[in-house]
Parts: sequence; C-alpha cells; structure tokens
Amino acid sequence: MLPNFTTIILYVAITFLIALIGYRLEKKSEKLGNIFIIVAALTMVGQLFYSFKFPDFFIGFSIVSIAYFNFSMIFEGRKKALKRHTEFALTENIEIPLSRSIKKWLYETFLSIIVLSGAIAYYLFGPEASPLKLLVILVIIHSVIETVKQFLNHVSTKVYQSKENELFILSSIEARKYPLEKLEGLQVESGVDLLKLHPLLTIFSKSLDFITGNGKVLKLDFPGETVYLSPKDLSFFNPFIPKASKKAIEEEKHVLPFYHHSNLKRLLGKLYFAGAIKGISVYSTLFLGLYLLDVHTAIIAGAIIIFWFTNLYFSDRILKIATDAKEMDDRELLIRANKLFQKLNLPKIRLYETESNDFNGFASGMGIGRSMITLTSATLKLPVEAIEGIIAHEAIHVKKRDVLISQLLRLPYLAIIVAFVLWLVESPELIENNPVLMFILIWGLILLFPLYQSFYSQVLEVRADRLASFILHDGSKQMANSLGILGQSQDESIEQSLQYIEDKEIEEKKRPSSIERPPWIWRWLEFHLMPHPPLYWRIAILKQDKELTLKQSLKQWFCDRWKESFTIKLSRKKPE
Repeated sequence: MLPNFTTIILYVAITFLIALIGYRLEKKSEKLGNIFIIVAALTMVGQLFYSFKFPDFFIGFSIVSIAYFNFSMIFEGRKKALKRHTEFALTENIEIPLSRSIKKWLYETFLSIIVLSGAIAYYLFGPEASPLKLLVILVIIHSVIETVKQFLNHVSTKVYQSKENELFILSSIEARKYPLEKLEGLQVESGVDLLKLHPLLTIFSKSLDFITGNGKVLKLDFPGETVYLSPKDLSFFNPFIPKASKKAIEEEKHVLPFYHHSNLKRLLGKLYFAGAIKGISVYSTLFLGLYLLDVHTAIIAGAIIIFWFTNLYFSDRILKIATDAKEMDDRELLIRANKLFQKLNLPKIRLYETESNDFNGFASGMGIGRSMITLTSATLKLPVEAIEGIIAHEAIHVKKRDVLISQLLRLPYLAIIVAFVLWLVESPELIENNPVLMFILIWGLILLFPLYQSFYSQVLEVRADRLASFILHDGSKQMANSLGILGQSQDESIEQSLQYIEDKEIEEKKRPSSIERPPWIWRWLEFHLMPHPPLYWRIAILKQDKELTLKQSLKQWFCDRWKESFTIKLSRKKPE
C-alpha cells in the first residue's frame, strides 16, 4: 500500500535535509559528510522498517532513494559550480547582460504538467494496490525536482567574458567555462524553441539551456556541446563568430511559439512521444479510464498490449517528429547508402538527419516498408567510410526487422509480469500471508528483466555487426574501423564536455577509453546489462585474422560474455 500524500511529502523533505546537511558538512570535511550520510541513511532505513510492513518498506525505500538521487545530483552540481565560481573570481571579466522573463519557465512547466497529466490522474484516482502507482510516484518526484532545478538555473544564471576570452556561464547549481576561440558555430533564433529544448520532448540532447528570457536566443556551438543563451546585445559575440557563421547575426532563424497553429502537428507529436514512448502518462490514462469503467483486468491488459503494438506500428513517424529529423541531402553519402540498400533489397528505406552533438544513429519502424535510419549531425562529421559502416549496421537492423523482433521478445516477459500483477490483484491476501516469497518474486522479476533484455539485444547487435561487414566494400576491417572511430569520437566528446565543467586537477586524470578493455567488473556490466556488447570486444572480434561466419560470431560472443566477465588477463590483443 502506498503511503498517503502527506507522508510522501514528509519523506521527500527529510531526504532533502539529509542531502543538504551532508553537502554542508562535506564542504568542511569530506569524511565528516560521508559519515553523516551513512548514519542518516541507516537511521532512515530503520525508521522505514519500523513504520511499514515488510513488503511496503520497499515502497518507502524507493521513494526516498529516487528523491535522494535527484537532490544529490543538484548538490553535486553545486559543488562543481563553486569551483568554477572560485576560478572565475580570480579573473578579470565583464558581465554580459541577459534578457530576463519568467514566461519561458512557466511555459516549460506547463508542458511538463501536460506530459505528466495522465500520471497525475492515475495517482489521484487509480487503484491503490496497483504496482504502476509506485512507478507514477517516482516519475512525478523526479519531474518536480527537475522543474525546481530549471527554475534555479533560470533565476540565477549569469554570463561573463574573461580577459583571456573565456566564456563563464554561472548559476547557483551549474557552471561552465568555454574558450571562445573554440566556438564552431553561431545561430540567432527569433524565439525560444521549447519543443526542441524541453528535456521531456527530446531523445538526443547535449544542448544546455541557459535561456533566461522569452525573446531572441543565441545558439553557440562548441566542440561536444551546444549552449543556448538570451543576451540583450547579440552583437557582443561578433568578434568570435567563425567564418562559416558570419551572417548568423543578421540572418536569424525564425522560431514559432509552441502554441502557434503551424506548430500543432509538431506539438501533438512531441507530447505523444513524451507520454507514450518516453514516458508512461498515456498508458496510465488508458489503464485509468478502463479501470473507472470497471472493465475486467484481463481486458485492460489486452487493450494495453494492442495500444503498444499501435505505437510500434507508427514508431517511425513518431520518432521523426520527436527528433525533428529531416531527410538527408548529402549526395555522396546517399549514393553509398543506396548501394548498400540495393545489396539488401531495401528500396524504400530513407536516411534522415537530426541535430545533436551525440555520436549516434538508430533504425526505426516495424517493417521493411515502414523504416528509416536516422543519424545525428555529429555522426555526419565523421569520415564517410565510417558513416558507411554505421549505415550498414543500421540497415541490417531494418532488413532483419530487429525493431519489431526486439519488441516481440519483450512480450513473453511482459506477459509473465501482467499475469503476476493480475494474480496479486485477484488475490491480495497472498502478499499478507507470504510477504517474503512475494518480495523474492517481485524483486526477481525486476532484476531479471535487464539481464533478459540485454541478452537478446546483444544477439541482434552482434548479428548486425557481422552481416554489415559482409556488404561493406572493405568487409570486417571497415566495420571495425567504423566502430573504432565512433567510439573514439564519443570519448573525445565526453572528455571535452567534462573539461567545460571540471577543474584542472580532475582534467589531468586519465579517463578510460571505450575501445580499450576495462576492469572485469565493467566488462561484466556491459556484457550482461547493456544493450550492446562492449565496444572493445566488437572491434576485436571483427579484426580477427580469420573471417568468422555469423554462427561463429554468435558462438564467440556467448563464450566471451562469460570468459571476459570473470577473467583478469587479456584474452586477445587490444584493438589498434
């Protein structure tokens, strides 16, 4: 049974105080702060055990855990921000005035409420014993704390330029330092594009929203990150504009308000994506409506599965809107891609591009005739041979209907979960009479799902790597090089982003590369919990002197996922 609203607020407030006091003590002594957090956590666990029955303890524990995680992220950001503030105080600088208006934050909060409205309604009117209600509570807590975080950034952000031409962006909980000589691009936008910037409405996003006003917006592209600001004087950045963006100040991009009638299709598509694909609000609404109509639980389960398949059928169109994807117009790349598609007999597939600093790509669509491959703008900056390998990999996913297969493979597990939930709903006394057994079963189902999902997902990825190598002109060598370049670019992008945040002492520490063999614990996590096998392994298996068949590759993966998870010595050479 879920605790009442007042109890939830009380526990979230206590968790905030624990995180705040721990942060304050850690500023004086890291050891003292850690001791306090441990003692406070043990005290909280003891209090939860005392206040709730055995199974209900884990409901309270989940609420406290999600709240503490979100609060600790805010205070961790505050800690790093203070280091930048200290560095900033030692520099000669001038402040760049920002336009300020609360409208932007209010609009952003309004969109969040719309996205979460189904979840909120389910919490208020849904069945008390439903496990879905706990998930709804956790989502709402996370979203509320994120909204508060956005407000703190909105009211406290200030921007400065140092004498060394460094751009300092400082708020109470975040801080960045960007060398202006590294500015790669600049774009003036006529207004705030909330449908592009709202975190609930996007997939790939390494964009930082420091917009404090509701007027013109300046988009600054740095290596690895894009920053959005709302300075009063846009011409301030004229001396630093790259040659490719010289006309960006005069030729602004026209942005319509999210509520404009011309944006209606995009708005509805984004909201649907946020509520039905990225979130659970639409499913919660469907469940709640049928529950209030007193429909049998078996029919409710069937309706949800049908709705899930409908989402899958239209996934290509939904993701196209969600990512603001546009058809690719690079002629050379299209020619290379079409040659690959012809080899696979994929005449109707289309290539799309979405704006993002993430190095990534994905295939979407349930069938061959309703599929698309989308690459990020950062990925399209890689060498054309590397992009060709990525496209070949995604094309295999389309050819083998992996998007559909991966969803269908979830069904048996979801059917078990639905049957288990229906069993508990029809027989609530089982929890009271067998609390330990029910606890083991519930947590067993929760913990086994990522293992099961990782297993079949990695099978599909290994198959895509191997079959893609068969259609590339340079075979497995080109596929391996594509993955290596992609991994190295991802590492460099992450490293660059961290340099904008962290102090010099941390920057000098060597960070592990994704294309190198990590310690065994990380190998275990990647082989058994991640959707892709470790990148070092994917590259190494493709670079073997002997060309493996698909069957041999899968057999090698099955053996190595155990061998590599529990051995210390290198089993094969690192990729070059």
